[in-house]
Amino acid sequence: MAQVDFELEVIFPFTALDLWRAMTDWRDHARWIPATKVWITKPGVGVGVEFVARSGFAPLAVNDRMRVIESDPTTMSAKVEKFGRPLKGTAGFSIESLGESSKLIWFEKIDVEYLPNFLSAPLTFATRILFKVAMWNLKRVGLKPRTPYTEPTTKFASRLLETPQFYGLNIEVQSHEEFDNPVIERFLEALLTTASSHPVTQTRIRYSKNAMLTRMEISIKTADRLTAHNLIEEFAPIKHKHTLQSQGGDLESVHNRFGTVDFVVVAPNSSKG
Repeated sequence: MAQVDFELEVIFPFTALDLWRAMTDWRDHARWIPATKVWITKPGVGVGVEFVARSGFAPLAVNDRMRVIESDPTTMSAKVEKFGRPLKGTAGFSIESLGESSKLIWFEKIDVEYLPNFLSAPLTFATRILFKVAMWNLKRVGLKPRTPYTEPTTKFASRLLETPQFYGLNIEVQSHEEFDNPVIERFLEALLTTASSHPVTQTRIRYSKNAMLTRMEISIKTADRLTAHNLIEEFAPIKHKHTLQSQGGDLESVHNRFGTVDFVVVAPNSSKG
């Protein structure tokens, strides 16, 4: 089995933030990586996104199935897992700010099935050259994506491209009392204050009550990938877990799906606060 293992450093005339946004727009990679088309097969933001990059020309084109396994906007680093055939392994990048410019450190560490090991050196050399050309293309074409993106070839891909790329944070607060508990009040105040300081598309609050339960549903939507990252980071359920549990509350459920982070907060009883 042949192996490709290299690291590449490139200086870009873009700020680190702008470069991060470009590099995490996986579908847009097709614009500057030679002879490549990209389809998002599991949309979302950050960890969990899946996509396929098809590189080359028929009949020698290769499908590269990838899944985002690390994505940290704070350190501006990301890693994908290659889990298809014939390519398996990992690839990723990190970005360092240089003021108005930035440095991208790209790495590939993959196994290529069906090819003998003695081809590892020439294959690594060729792949490294390919990515140098890709980085030069990105410098040349700039950060603004062209429209339309790569034309879809299946009905499923067409439907994905037609889906608005909104990212959201959905929170449901449950209580057996009215929402007069100081813990919940501080939580909601912090949430709404943070949401108002970001370029969110929509903030919606729904309130309902029956004989058993008082419920508040908060939905925050944004079309900006970095804003979604920031909101998810700032309201990660784990940050509130200790405070809630120490005063009698708990997190009932937490899950990720298609770029949406949802969690349910069960409000503590006032008598325990």
